Amino acid sequence: MSRNVTIAECVAVWAAMLECASQASPRGSLESWDDEDVAAGLGLDHAVVTAIREAMEGKVLSGNEISAWITRQPKREDNSASDRKRAQRDRQKECVTKSDKDSCHSMSRNVTTETETETETEKKEKQARSSAAPNDASPTSVVDLKAERSERLAQVADDAIRTFNASKLTKANGGLIPNISATIGREKRRTQVSRCIRTAREICLEMLGSQTITPEFWEAYWTEVLRDDHAAGRSGGGKDHPNWVPDFEYLTRESTMLKIYDRAASEDAA
Repeated sequence: MSRNVTIAECVAVWAAMLECASQASPRGSLESWDDEDVAAGLGLDHAVVTAIREAMEGKVLSGNEISAWITRQPKREDNSASDRKRAQRDRQKECVTKSDKDSCHSMSRNVTTETETETETEKKEKQARSSAAPNDASPTSVVDLKAERSERLAQVADDAIRTFNASKLTKANGGLIPNISATIGREKRRTQVSRCIRTAREICLEMLGSQTITPEFWEAYWTEVLRDDHAAGRSGGGKDHPNWVPDFEYLTRESTMLKIYDRAASEDAA
């Protein structure tokens, strides 16, 4: 892990993981975890969150699970003072002699003290999760992370629409593909863009060293699409569909983006 990663950052990411795992179903899972969303919520660089998570693998993480999650939880079947006292009396009834009774009483006190200590430890751990991170980087709830993720998707989709309409692919700029509205049908456009988000992030990481999808990425993508006769609409849809022209929906499919990327990569390699 980079030397620039601080203890406070590690604690903040770990606390966010515990929060995420506690809200998951089943609990203890990190299936909904997203490095970019967490980085945005904590005010950290995306690469820092990724480095911390990868360093935790095999130590406190096992894939998408918090290691020993079950053993970290308090004993729910003995979580009240009355239950512990009743168990203590039952143990004392089994003692035959006074010395045995004293021994049992001592054992009961030990069990009670250990259980209470475990409960106090859990309380302290919860307090640590809420206060360990710096004030400007406190862990956000899963709901907040999902809201930030939705806002980020909206921004990426808006960037895709704006740069598409400004590209030479569209009729307004001499191309063959109709422009699209920047205001009508925005939710549908966001859904279309969301399908290729994973591939777009992977391309950004490989080409730019970061998974952040920027407007520059979309400008470069539309430029590569323009170089492809089929994707740009110049070759039609074959014998059965000679007048076929692609649209924004087709160009934001994950399969289409992969084809464009593979073609560009092979040409660069040649």
